[in-house]
Amino acid sequence: MSLIGSRPRRTRTRSLRASVLLVTGGLSFGVSGVPAQADPPEHPSIALVEQLAGEPGLIPSVRTDPPGSRAVDQDQPTVPAEAWGSLFGSRGAEGIGLGLPGRHDAPRAVVGKRGTVLYSDAADSADLVVQYSAPDSARTLMVLKSKAAPRQYRFPLTLPAHTEVVPDGDGGLAIGTVNPDGVLITQAEIEAPWAKDADGKDVRTRLTVEGNDIVQTVVPTPTTRFPVVADPKITWGIVTGTAYFSRAETRRIAIYGATAALSTTLLPPPLNALYAANAALVGSKAVAANAAKRCLKIKFAAGLFIPDAYKGGYCR
Repeated sequence: MSLIGSRPRRTRTRSLRASVLLVTGGLSFGVSGVPAQADPPEHPSIALVEQLAGEPGLIPSVRTDPPGSRAVDQDQPTVPAEAWGSLFGSRGAEGIGLGLPGRHDAPRAVVGKRGTVLYSDAADSADLVVQYSAPDSARTLMVLKSKAAPRQYRFPLTLPAHTEVVPDGDGGLAIGTVNPDGVLITQAEIEAPWAKDADGKDVRTRLTVEGNDIVQTVVPTPTTRFPVVADPKITWGIVTGTAYFSRAETRRIAIYGATAALSTTLLPPPLNALYAANAALVGSKAVAANAAKRCLKIKFAAGLFIPDAYKGGYCR
């Protein structure tokens, strides 16, 4: 969901996750059995996240310029120095930016030995962690350290004009613009979130939109044992997204056929070519969706083309 100068558009995905974890440390011994000299241990939250999610793979630089400003090296992942800064900023597709949920008085970013970024005490009894697995693929994790940790985490959105944020019908959110054919083309999607406690039991969680904030709420019960891991995933990039059709457009495709009812020139590549090449499949899916009083959606990524039905959200 981002453009880099005049370079060709590439698939860009970004993953957003929130987690609550606990970690224990140990000693490292040399061959002789005598404790070996070692680097100072990582912060417990870094060690825990790396143990759970694996090493991030890339070491980012810490951005000290104003939140949202463009990095000089577009292939170098960056994070804001502040826990409340913009993680993607102007690198978001079509001007869409995602802010971090930390408070303004939180300590500044610290980069661990393997690239995991820590904002300690970003919220009461909670640390914020960011990892990059590719220049444009990142996730954030909230490490809730006790029952005193907040139950809600707000990720501020920067949205250009004519951009909508709607439920995707499956518990997640779709962020995109509506083209002249009435199709919502996503620039970002947030999958339905999940959460688990320290015993691996599911914990209720949901995503909502409040003003310009995406809010994840975690709802533990009296028997929930901390730590709790809460994980929404966000995917950025118009070439790895979903086209959501309204009820009217679904009905038109069902009646007149895929190519007759929709101008493929208004769809972004590669969706336009895939749509035309799979017109018969699109038409049959639209017929089934319309009969079920649902709407057509098409997922496209890395050459995949998956038409399906959905309800709620833009299905109106």
